[in-house]
Amino acid sequence: MPKPVRLSKREIDAWLAASTPAVRATAHAARALVHEVLPDVGETAARGDNGFGFGARQYGADGWGIAAIGVHRGWVNLGFFRGTELPDPSGALGGTGKRLRHVKLRSADDVTAQRDALSALIAAARDVASRPAR
Repeated sequence: MPKPVRLSKREIDAWLAASTPAVRATAHAARALVHEVLPDVGETAARGDNGFGFGARQYGADGWGIAAIGVHRGWVNLGFFRGTELPDPSGALGGTGKRLRHVKLRSADDVTAQRDALSALIAAARDVASRPAR
């Protein structure tokens, strides 16, 4: 089985260069958690969307991926492409799109505080992504 594609440190640093230190730390923490829960997941830069996605088939390329990290001025979104299909007992997911949902993370401490809920969402998103879209 081929090794999953991962972004290089240089690509991640360039992607986060214009962000504040707090946003950079939050993005790194969210990315580390995704890779902890899904150690074999690939990642792809989302050119023009100021973020990157996780999964073998990225949204916008050839199908639905698993998740994405989007960087904003004061926060990071951990988005789930088929988020409406995910169980969310903690109520962490936000958004009103037809399928997409996200968790808004304002600090690396948010990632730590919501670790269990985020880990469960990431794992569930992997499972949902393995099924055909409804």
